[in-house]
Amino acid sequence: MNQNKTFFIIQSTFDASNKGEIHFGEVIQKLMSIQVESYIVDYRIGRSTYFLPHGETLDLFFDKPQNDIAEIFDAPSLRAAIVGAQ
Repeated sequence: MNQNKTFFIIQSTFDASNKGEIHFGEVIQKLMSIQVESYIVDYRIGRSTYFLPHGETLDLFFDKPQNDIAEIFDAPSLRAAIVGAQ
């Protein structure tokens, strides 16, 4: 697959995910179909990095959430957020 098509699929998947149009399983399915090896989302700086074969990467940026970091660890809320994202 050519690089432009790969980057287009990553970008469209990123956009659809950020709009809530596709769920996590669909994100993984689309990324695996184009051989994305892994990706990481950094909410503190507003960046998603996609790792491709042969050491290539693609960084996509998004608006950082405006939420403050909680003062206490709330395990039930964290669990609910994870379940809600799946």
